[in-house]
Amino acid sequence: MKYRIGTATEIGGRNNNEDAFFLAMKVKRAGCEQLHPHCPFDLVAIVSDGMGGGAHGELASATAVEFCRGLFVQGTFREWQISRGVNGSDMGLIFHEIAQQAHEKVCSLAAEKNVEKMGATFDLIALVDNTYHFAHVGDGRIIHVTGDKIFIPLTDDHNVKAHARRQGIASGNLSSSRVTSILGMGGPVQIDVGQGMFSEGDGFLLYTDGADKVEESDFIRFFNRCGGDPAVLAATFAKEGVLRGGKKPDNATVVWVQSIPPGEKMIPAKPVMQTSQTTLPKYLSEKKPGQQDDKVAAIKKVMVLGGGCLTLLLIGSLLLSGVLLLRSCGGGQEIGKPVPQVHERPSINMAEGTGGDERKKDPTWLRGEVENLKKDLDTIQQKWRQDNDARIKAVKEGWDALPPEQQQTLPEATVEFIKFLTPQNPPAASTAGVNNPGGGAGNPAPTHREPPENTGGNSSSPIVRVPLSSD
Repeated sequence: MKYRIGTATEIGGRNNNEDAFFLAMKVKRAGCEQLHPHCPFDLVAIVSDGMGGGAHGELASATAVEFCRGLFVQGTFREWQISRGVNGSDMGLIFHEIAQQAHEKVCSLAAEKNVEKMGATFDLIALVDNTYHFAHVGDGRIIHVTGDKIFIPLTDDHNVKAHARRQGIASGNLSSSRVTSILGMGGPVQIDVGQGMFSEGDGFLLYTDGADKVEESDFIRFFNRCGGDPAVLAATFAKEGVLRGGKKPDNATVVWVQSIPPGEKMIPAKPVMQTSQTTLPKYLSEKKPGQQDDKVAAIKKVMVLGGGCLTLLLIGSLLLSGVLLLRSCGGGQEIGKPVPQVHERPSINMAEGTGGDERKKDPTWLRGEVENLKKDLDTIQQKWRQDNDARIKAVKEGWDALPPEQQQTLPEATVEFIKFLTPQNPPAASTAGVNNPGGGAGNPAPTHREPPENTGGNSSSPIVRVPLSSD
């Protein structure tokens, strides 16, 4: 069976990377090692998170990984079985003994270095044909991902919170992240082993606790976004774990293995992605732990400022409407400085003695008044665009710089507002006249401009609709 593989490790907010991992297959490829010909498995993967601070954690995890590398790559597996007295057909016992001896080796190293606190988590999986075998110690994770992208956890954390949940009690004020079983910390160690079947197209996800805040829905989103590329998927998963790790995120290491269904193209493997060489999309690689995407933040900030400007524009339009209404009702006094380019409504022959109510019933007066209001609003919009030209250009550049998948994460109201700011075809003044519904040659229809688009249900509506952000 063929596999897609991807590995990545991130240092996070720590001074050094205490994680270690190992991936090997029957055929050597970029990003993995080659199993020994006598190794009974098709693929072996392990992740280990060292603990103890300083160089002690690095030594502990490296010791566990190097022990497994000797068994599966250097060809000592059969000799080890004989020396441990392990039956070759009992895979559960074999994997229990592998974890147990890894524990003994870390304990021996701690005694040799005279270090009290030196330990490592241990998550090992091996695949052969359509069967998987695993061993688990600590709070790392092994997830069986079906071809339908359904998460099936194979391991349960060995920490206070998980122990309390298994016992059916509340963890209280205890530190929920404190590990209860770990390689090297002396005394007996809890080792979980298991096996099962998997189908073509299924995958296995191994990661240390630095990435445990990334959820199933995130994985599916990452998988779809990267087109199934295993290296990018693993790197994105590890990077996201660091970004969600708080002020001082832990190291995060991810191994992703997926069996390839017959007929599907195998994506070429890539080298291991580490902190110093991670090649992620720009919008991910430029983030710092806990930092929001810069371009998204800039767009949202401009959106808030633009919403404020639109609010002021609306208030100004209402004030202008009030001034025009006062003038139409006979108020001859000017209020403040006259608004530039306000068009006078056409003169209407009214019978002497008629009041405002009679005038409002005249369709020619109503059409002319609406057209004047439209022109006044266009004047204000043009002036607002001129005053905010630099900011509008900045929004357009920020929008164009975003990848399409990142544009889709913005709220719909934000996208609509950006489209309003940067129209493809700005509305132009129309020179055509409007048919005179009154049918009189002595009452020609006033010249007007059509709105940019008809957003209302009535095709003859003269109202210019301005999108407003609801966020």
